Amino acid sequence: MFGYLTTAAEDGESVHRMKLVTVGAALIALSVASPDHAATTIAPSIKLVAAAALTYENQSTTLTGTVTYKLPDGSVKPLANQPIQVSCYLACTGFATTTDANGKFAVPVTATWWEMSVTASIAATSTVTATSTTLWLYPHSPTRIIARARPSVLTSSTEPVTISGVLQYQGDDGSWKPLPGRQVDISGAGANATVSTAPDGSFTDQVTLTASTTSVTQQVSGEWSPWFENSAVDQTALTNVTITTPAAVAFSRFTATVSALGSVTASGAVSVAPSTAVTIRLEYSANGMSGWKALGSVATYSGFSHTFRVPLPTAWYRGVVVAGTDNVGATSAAVKAGRTVTRISKFKVSATRVRAGGSFRISGVLQKFVHGTWKALARQRVWILLRPRGSSTWYWYRKPLTSSSGSFNVKVKVVSGMPSARWIPVFYGAPGYYACAPAKAVNVTIVRSGRATSLILLPPQRQGLPG
Repeated sequence: MFGYLTTAAEDGESVHRMKLVTVGAALIALSVASPDHAATTIAPSIKLVAAAALTYENQSTTLTGTVTYKLPDGSVKPLANQPIQVSCYLACTGFATTTDANGKFAVPVTATWWEMSVTASIAATSTVTATSTTLWLYPHSPTRIIARARPSVLTSSTEPVTISGVLQYQGDDGSWKPLPGRQVDISGAGANATVSTAPDGSFTDQVTLTASTTSVTQQVSGEWSPWFENSAVDQTALTNVTITTPAAVAFSRFTATVSALGSVTASGAVSVAPSTAVTIRLEYSANGMSGWKALGSVATYSGFSHTFRVPLPTAWYRGVVVAGTDNVGATSAAVKAGRTVTRISKFKVSATRVRAGGSFRISGVLQKFVHGTWKALARQRVWILLRPRGSSTWYWYRKPLTSSSGSFNVKVKVVSGMPSARWIPVFYGAPGYYACAPAKAVNVTIVRSGRATSLILLPPQRQGLPG
């Protein structure tokens, strides 16, 4: 802003008079030019400042306007008695006013919306150029919604859910306070409801979700979006409430298979919708009705298979998916699996020191345990194994069948080259029967054996039992 007086004369006296008038310009605030001097226009500046921020607790304030102009020497002076036109967008009613001796004027405003403005203008005259300024006002108090869902874990997508919470605003002192009489929209996951806040800012409503088939977690938003009602608070506060619709689980297959060497393999498949990993606890029971105990567990999305040591010769087995936040519970059908326990009794080696050319016998009785009694197990093949001294490999010598009494008796002829060895009979099991062997092998020493010329030793084709 520049404002000054001057003359067009160039003689010495006129120049001296111009300087005096220039110094006096500030004193007369450019009210008029002397009759013998031409006045140029000045360019004023308008500044608007709010006395305080507009909030929910402070919905009215006063804007102070200041009009100034700049002299040729760069100094800034207030422009007094200057007409001002005030116009408002939602903040006030327009009016005309005039600056005071300090170039000041006042504009009272009231919050009626989240975005308002005040414009102050000066119309052009012969001594003042036109100018205007606009101050935008944004009434603001932070708001928040605290909400929860009960239940938060559903048993089905049609189960009703109660959404409750409180709507609050942040006061000028920084604390959170209730915001009553405001509309809260509950939406998301198929829910659509509107409820008003109570005097304490609380709200509650019951909704029913439309569950997604592709997502486990449903989101419900509480969104406050009311008419502003002359309040200087945020229009919208958002929160998310997580509601879990557990995945449905069903066993499509479950089997349990017991091996002759005493392991049980539980396998099967589950369907989980929507797809998510579940943990299957494998259990067993002696009677299939009560006393279920855990064998172990396995995690899967669908198929599973796991092997354990048998807990009982014969037992009932089942798979259990424990209900959790991500899935419902499920239990498979119980299946019975097992074998009959066997043993080799009366195991005997006729001699433990044998000369080359001599012989010895290996005998025993294969039995099964049925109804609390050991009985003969006939027509089953028993493997006669030996492990030469200094070797870790077992070889089979003969594979006799048991008699009707379950007995077997094998003559071992000591040929040239037969090594000293440990001998043991082994029953590798059969359909419905567990494998068995005596607790210890018997060491047979061959005295003065010659070169190995005629004995052929064949490794067993099976694994397990002899150690």
